[in-house]
Amino acid sequence: MNIIITMAGESSRFKAVGFSTPKFMLRANGQSLFAWSMQSLSNFFESRFIFIARQEHAARDFITAECAQLGIDNFEVVEIDGLTGGQAETALYAKPYIKSDEAIGIYNIDTYISEPLTIPETFQGQGWIPVFEAEGDKWSFVCFDEAGVATDIAEKKRISSFATVGFYYFKSFDIFARCLERYGFEDYQEKYIAPLYSVLIEDSHSQVMIEKLKPATVVGLGTPEDVLLFDENFSD
Repeated sequence: MNIIITMAGESSRFKAVGFSTPKFMLRANGQSLFAWSMQSLSNFFESRFIFIARQEHAARDFITAECAQLGIDNFEVVEIDGLTGGQAETALYAKPYIKSDEAIGIYNIDTYISEPLTIPETFQGQGWIPVFEAEGDKWSFVCFDEAGVATDIAEKKRISSFATVGFYYFKSFDIFARCLERYGFEDYQEKYIAPLYSVLIEDSHSQVMIEKLKPATVVGLGTPEDVLLFDENFSD
């Protein structure tokens, strides 16, 4: 499997309160937010990683050093010029490094999961989404049946109490790309990943499975407020 790490945003919520360092480089509780987020994926460290970052952040050396500490040996750093239309569009920059039939996991590194993710060996679907019970409406939300099959998904619309953790698995890069091509983003200002699963949910020949995580194992790191809850001494 290939793991695509999308880290090419503006860190706008951090900039708004005075942070000048790119979000993923900021430190909390003794290590970078990048490292905390990546530890959520430690069961995948033998996979190939493709990090997509902004050129202006000059992140290549930082990513290389962090990967050495984490034990990630097989990786590419793709530096792009400027903003994209959203996480889904950013992930497309990994295309030259992945065969169309290879499985992918896309992660936004805004979350630390203390019990690292593992895709069940019995998984047979076209998509897989780890979820947890969350408050508020800042998340992507998923409805599912008793068998754990997703029946609806929406970005920042509280259609259920179960939110995604920011990791999105597709059985192949081609499935992801076709979903992106077919999905209309009329309801959103950005091209998010989660709504793409609607294409698979509506296809009777496809199946998207969810995996429930314990809420206590999921720590949001996407906003300054989140990080302050994680580390009360957090600062630039």
